[in-house]
Amino acid sequence: MFGQLRVPDGALAIGATALGLAIYHTASREHVTALTAFGHVVVVVGCVPLAWRRVHPLLVLGAVEVALATAVVAEPYLQGLLTPCSWLAVYSVAASPKPFPRLVFVLACTPAVAWALAQDDVSWPRFVFFAVQSLGITAAFWALGHSRRVRQAQQELLVERAAAEERAYVTRELHDVLASTLTGVVTLARGARDQPELAGQVLAEIERAGREGLTETREVLREKGNSRPGLDRLPDLVDLTRTAGVPVRLVVEGDPKGMPEATGSVAFRIAQEALTNAVRHGDGNVTIHIGHSAVAVDIEVTNSGSGHENASGLGLAGMADRVRALGGTFHAGPTAGGGWSVRARLPR
Repeated sequence: MFGQLRVPDGALAIGATALGLAIYHTASREHVTALTAFGHVVVVVGCVPLAWRRVHPLLVLGAVEVALATAVVAEPYLQGLLTPCSWLAVYSVAASPKPFPRLVFVLACTPAVAWALAQDDVSWPRFVFFAVQSLGITAAFWALGHSRRVRQAQQELLVERAAAEERAYVTRELHDVLASTLTGVVTLARGARDQPELAGQVLAEIERAGREGLTETREVLREKGNSRPGLDRLPDLVDLTRTAGVPVRLVVEGDPKGMPEATGSVAFRIAQEALTNAVRHGDGNVTIHIGHSAVAVDIEVTNSGSGHENASGLGLAGMADRVRALGGTFHAGPTAGGGWSVRARLPR
């Protein structure tokens, strides 16, 4: 329990206790009244628990209200000190995850009730004024604490949302990197099996593809998605796919100058994932068309062969998510000739 204390709260409790004892001693001298152990206990019970106001706010409020009620009846000199302590305790409860509003307002009425019970002849207008004043001030500090709790909850939500978006981004990056690398390795291995005389060259390409995949995976994990490949890496990816025996044609039109880094990264990932799907699910020629204009980047990957009926899941969903995040449009589906096409338009 002591390990959960915060230094500012501990200092506040010590300061309030010292001030309370000073007030009690000063009032005793001015009014020529005897100091009692009971008065010291009231100060301690009303001030020391403030050190735990963030850990056990409701218990602290209960202790402070009991001390305040006691001061109202038996030690009126301490009422001026313990009343602000009560307000702070109400604020702390309202700012906590479980504020228990009904119980708080019941406790806030304790001093007024104690005062009424201690009177021989109760002045009800005064009692009502006392109770309404206590409830009004309690409501004000409750509103302050509630506002703090709402702001904190919003901040936590923003942090959680940012973390979730980062995890989703890294997941998509890893999926694209690993799927592309492994597909290339499998395709190269299949080509070496069909053409044993090229085994040495193919093995070298497999090694290169594996190293590049490992390097890119480390970059993604190290930079948490901040390391973004662009369209300048697309020719290398096309060359590797051609080496694996898949006919790929790359057509680039327009000037990519001035294209935002995020747009270039998403364009590359879409082309990479679409090419990976074409190699895995298709059996025809693949054409990658990149069109640059002043307002958008158009990516279209078509495969003239069939076999894309199962081309769905995380890959297509990831591409669609990337495009929507930039405010673009995405479409994937069969072509009129029986092939498969992936089209995306990204604003610049």
